[in-house]
Amino acid sequence: MKIVYIAVLLSAVFLSAAYSEGRPPEAEKVTGAGNAEECFWLEPVPADSISRNVYDALRQDWDAWNQKSEKEKMVCSQIPGFCAQNFSDWEECEDFLGFSIPNPLEECPWLEKRSYANIPDNVQKAPYMRATWTGTEDGYVKHISINASYQHEELGVMLSVDLYGEGEKVIVPEDVCPVKLGKQDNLENENSLPQIVSEASEWSVSSNAYWAKGMCLYHLYVVGKPDAQKQTEDMLETVLNYFLENIR
Repeated sequence: MKIVYIAVLLSAVFLSAAYSEGRPPEAEKVTGAGNAEECFWLEPVPADSISRNVYDALRQDWDAWNQKSEKEKMVCSQIPGFCAQNFSDWEECEDFLGFSIPNPLEECPWLEKRSYANIPDNVQKAPYMRATWTGTEDGYVKHISINASYQHEELGVMLSVDLYGEGEKVIVPEDVCPVKLGKQDNLENENSLPQIVSEASEWSVSSNAYWAKGMCLYHLYVVGKPDAQKQTEDMLETVLNYFLENIR
């Protein structure tokens, strides 16, 4: 599999667009990497496919927020409309959300499941995976994010999947080309390769892959020690090949 690595420091993170209240208006063109022509769309998550669990948690969160006084809101760290739930496995997460999110890494025989934040067990017992979602007071779900972690020997392998509601803006890291992401679902271009970005810091190195499929924006990344750049790149290619060959 031919993959071109771009060695850069990745400073941007995934952000979902914020609307002050209510369902967003007809979506405008999304900008990416500073170019107004660089935009792409994911298939939105159908509102009727999202389970009652998600909507109930969202309603309870907003109810708790509205019960606070204005003074309490000013000093509260709570973000209204933000919910989170931990899970012990991927299928449990899918059942809770109400729809399927393809992830063949669950069946990978040489990956060991770890906490979603890749926290060592001897430091803190953390759940294997976590889903978060944001929404408005009237029940519109804007963004859902799922995070899970695995490990192979000394390398951490993490998978993040982002999904968006209808009309939501999708903003990607500045070193990822939105145009290429948008073309990956073209049926005539099934062999489009994910975009690969490498990062390095004083404490670690990582290799990241980004690609869009259906209503999912995938981010697969492998993290290693500062002297393990080659190992992280090789492992990312191996895991990515496994994922793409086994996805259903």
